[in-house]
Amino acid sequence: MNIWASSISINTYVPRVPSDQSLYNPFSASLKYAEDLIAKGEEKTIMPTSLIPSIITSPVTAYRWHSLVSIGDGFFSSDLPAATFQPTFGTLKKPTLILMSERDEMVPPTVDKEALLRRWIEVLLEGIASEQSQVIPNGDHELSEETIARFFIELVVEFLQEIEAEPVEALYEQ
Repeated sequence: MNIWASSISINTYVPRVPSDQSLYNPFSASLKYAEDLIAKGEEKTIMPTSLIPSIITSPVTAYRWHSLVSIGDGFFSSDLPAATFQPTFGTLKKPTLILMSERDEMVPPTVDKEALLRRWIEVLLEGIASEQSQVIPNGDHELSEETIARFFIELVVEFLQEIEAEPVEALYEQ
């Protein structure tokens, strides 16, 4: 099974960061730093927090940071043509729940989240997307309001019940 929750593209977010945070110089420096670590075989090294935007609150390895900020890892970019998703999303064979937050501060307000959700669902193989997939009303990136977090949990539980009803063999088919 797959659960996508608050999936965002750092490449979409970066231009929204206020210029007074001077993200662009550290962003370039962080990419270079990650590339150097990867070249030395140290891709699992945790990136220094001084090189990562403050909105990223979890530790991130050099490999993951590089994949997030370099061109080519735009899995969740809203500006990519649907055909770009086909080699990745279009090959998923497990039940998939996609949940986006209506007020996700990591997604530019110009992104039509309902349309993006529909695009992702259309790329998935027929029957793979859960009927519970949706844009969570009033949700922010971290689901910080308790009622919204509870609603999210209810959706995940419904999804798990949905796939529990399927024969076990179907979940493991390749």
